[in-house]
Amino acid sequence: MAQLRPEPVFGFYGGWATYRSGKGKCTVKDLNPHLCTHLIYAFVEPKDDGTLIRKDDNEKNAMENFNNLLNVREFCKEHGFNGADIDWEFPESSSDHSNFVLLLSALASELHSRDLILTTSVGVNREYDVSGIARHVDYILLMSYDYNGTWDRYTGHNAPLCWGAVETDYQRRLNVKASVRDWIGGGAPKSKLIVGLAAYGRTFTLSSTSTEGTRRPTSGPGRKGPYTDEAGVLAYYEVKNMFEQRMWDSDQDVPYAVSGDQWVSYDDPQSIRKKCEFINSEGLGGAMIWSIDQDEFQDGKFTLLRTRASDALAGW
Repeated sequence: MAQLRPEPVFGFYGGWATYRSGKGKCTVKDLNPHLCTHLIYAFVEPKDDGTLIRKDDNEKNAMENFNNLLNVREFCKEHGFNGADIDWEFPESSSDHSNFVLLLSALASELHSRDLILTTSVGVNREYDVSGIARHVDYILLMSYDYNGTWDRYTGHNAPLCWGAVETDYQRRLNVKASVRDWIGGGAPKSKLIVGLAAYGRTFTLSSTSTEGTRRPTSGPGRKGPYTDEAGVLAYYEVKNMFEQRMWDSDQDVPYAVSGDQWVSYDDPQSIRKKCEFINSEGLGGAMIWSIDQDEFQDGKFTLLRTRASDALAGW
């Protein structure tokens, strides 16, 4: 991680984006470090002996280039990071909960003694020892997206700000405001909570052509995008190029779009701004974006990231 200024705007960069083709190829040289306070390189994998695995020599070079964007010094002498984010999305048992807190405690002791930061990225609607986590980390990065997707048999929003009139009791928990409320209720300080913003959309193939609303029957994931090449997911820049019929869900404060039998839920500047207003009004720690390589990064636009960055400067 590389810190620029104190107002927290975290941006994740997926190292695999450098392997995409054409206008989807995003290398570290395409990034603008001045739009984030913290840049996070994803991912490296820990081995049992504590060493970290990277995929190939190209990734090693990317890590070094990533940190050459900024004046980063001490952490990881080989690569130059100044902190670590621990991504743990799927706790399964009570021993998982306690062991994760022990892991964070050990890491915090090691990193904080060297003036390095420790954050954790956590899933939504899952059980954690919230107060235990909060004691040891500088920030909690809430992955407040993927609330609905192709694991469902109907359309639904990827990252709704609030619940809609058609939602059931359980579905009313599947939104940003409910997740933030749960973490605060569990003992997380507002100042440490970082709300996740999505620079991608979740797509569905409709069982029959229907243009309005959520909870429409689906037959499977939406078709692959030309650059991300993953069924059911499109980068923001792909959504803009592939869909023209944008609609706004005023209940849940997010857009969606339809093209024939393809339906997508995504975020755009209007919905990002709504979430920024919520972050500021609640006095939360800040925002993070997954991921900046899926934003409209071409020609340095970074449309969604700039929306948050400008709002951060105005809101603090």
